[in-house]
Amino acid sequence: MSLLETVLSQGFDRSEPIGRDELGRFTKGVRVRCSQCEALVISGVAAHETGCPNVVRYVDCFECGCEVRADVGCDCQSFDEEAE
Repeated sequence: MSLLETVLSQGFDRSEPIGRDELGRFTKGVRVRCSQCEALVISGVAAHETGCPNVVRYVDCFECGCEVRADVGCDCQSFDEEAE
């Protein structure tokens, strides 16, 4: 997963790559932006403001105990539904 894909998956929906080399590849990094808050980077770690609705939250699955995104759910729950 590229750096841009990583920050997009963390809810920084307006992020964009910066800097290109002579072959047109992005080389300098990612400008971190969010449509719902003033996103910032602290010591190389992208952060949302407190209360931002774009923050990706993780929860523990009640079935298997795995940490999963709250908006996606766990794979073990889909396997249980198929078995029924």
